[in-house]
Amino acid sequence: MQALPAKKAWGLAAGAAVGVGLLAGVAVIVFATLTAFFDNPRRLDDHKVIALVRSECATMRSTVDSLADSTKDETTDDRLVALEDQNLAVERMVLRLASVPTEVRDGDKPLDAWLTDWEALVTARRAYIKRASEGYEANFKVPISGHDKPITDRMDSAARGVCQVPPVLLDPDALGGQEA
Repeated sequence: MQALPAKKAWGLAAGAAVGVGLLAGVAVIVFATLTAFFDNPRRLDDHKVIALVRSECATMRSTVDSLADSTKDETTDDRLVALEDQNLAVERMVLRLASVPTEVRDGDKPLDAWLTDWEALVTARRAYIKRASEGYEANFKVPISGHDKPITDRMDSAARGVCQVPPVLLDPDALGGQEA
């Protein structure tokens, strides 16, 4: 069998490289086009939803953080009222986002589960507030997901870079206060 001349071999190699490059480029374009039409089931990714979540979350975070700062030297009762006011700020965010038109909500399937997790967090905080207000020792525990992880892992993952759970919501005891 006779070897190809060097010039011809290089030509074939260059042609093959160009062909592979074109196929890879087409594959990337096809993948990007297809994924643009499919919703990531674990992450908020619709630009309309992200803009709304970012805005509502900023309002909620501002309220939650200001309440934490304002109760550093308050009594236990004042601290419990501030905790409930933080819950109300979260609930306002959830209600506003839940009222987003269906066609927008349908563009980002994880939104409903993400909002449900916020509601579960508020429910757990309310149980803590109730025990503390009745004079019992109250220990706050973040609700656990079906995978034995805190729901906040799922929440933060779904809204990464858009709306992270404020740490002060996860540690009600850190919200200032002195024993009454």
